[in-house]
Amino acid sequence: MASLLSNPNSPGPRIEREFEDVVVKLFRENGWRVKKEPMLADKGADIVVARGNQRYIIECKVASEGRPDRLVPLLSQAILQARVYAQALSKPAAPLAIVAAPAISESAANSLIRFLSQFAPAVAVGILDREGFRHFVGPGLEKLNAAPPRRAQRQKLPLRESAYLFSDLNQWMLKILLAPLIPEDLLRAPRREYRNASELAAAAEVSVMSAFRLVRQLRKEGFLDEREEPLRLVCRKELLHRWQVAHLRGSPELPLRWIIPVKGQSQLPAALRSYRV
Repeated sequence: MASLLSNPNSPGPRIEREFEDVVVKLFRENGWRVKKEPMLADKGADIVVARGNQRYIIECKVASEGRPDRLVPLLSQAILQARVYAQALSKPAAPLAIVAAPAISESAANSLIRFLSQFAPAVAVGILDREGFRHFVGPGLEKLNAAPPRRAQRQKLPLRESAYLFSDLNQWMLKILLAPLIPEDLLRAPRREYRNASELAAAAEVSVMSAFRLVRQLRKEGFLDEREEPLRLVCRKELLHRWQVAHLRGSPELPLRWIIPVKGQSQLPAALRSYRV
């Protein structure tokens, strides 16, 4: 059934209808007859699919995120409701519970599969996302399965932590680590050695956690001396090259609107001058 009833993790009616359309299209393209049948007044429209002697009534739940803690409860609810709706049909139909999300990782999908094998091994289920991942279990449903076409490419993309390396806060801490190597007239920053992330955080006046994340990432990517102390940057040429490349990337343009109290014609020029660097 694709009524996609509301739930606390719902991504919204538009996304839910989008996944309902995906389910309908998927079954039709694979030779199934698709029909929406009205149930009880409070049950909405149900999707029944049939091919040969096989017939399913589908209940689909959509999560805003593809996390196991969001998907498992929704899948459990879909299983229970699909069973109830199957019993209410005039013609025999097997229940089919489907859970969907914008993106479901391989680990999240494996968590759902383990849950099903342990608690609902005989239930027909489907797991799908917007990226093309399809995993169905049930008689006649195996041909619907598909690996996501972009998942291998997505795994090769740089990790988010690499982009984090040159955030505004991290750039300031990197300048502090580089300061002893740069003349004072070119860089104004504290100049001393730091034994650990806590001392770096104190010098930069940032949280210890922020400094710890930077130190961990620098060490992970080979830009810190392997010795525990003091913190000493190595491979500096490569680090500076990556820093430069990070700044060459285009930045999205954002609209700006000024809201200024009306105090005469000179108010706007005065406000602009106050923000001038």
